[in-house]
Amino acid sequence: MKVEIKPLPPLDKVVREGAYEIPDGLSIRQILETLGIPDREIREMRVLLNGSIADMECKPEDGCTVVIIPTLAGG
Repeated sequence: MKVEIKPLPPLDKVVREGAYEIPDGLSIRQILETLGIPDREIREMRVLLNGSIADMECKPEDGCTVVIIPTLAGG
């Protein structure tokens, strides 16, 4: 299935925005892991699935859009 991945900065330097061919049945967490994002970072992220906040264990369907929102830190 195809899933559109849209990483927000600064994650867009690590993950390319675009349509990815993903095996059926993967959770958002598993998709992020296959994109090379470390688990410690995934735990701190939020995602939108078709514009709504989604749980990392949610399983997107063909044609869905996943927006990856990294945690920001600063002082």
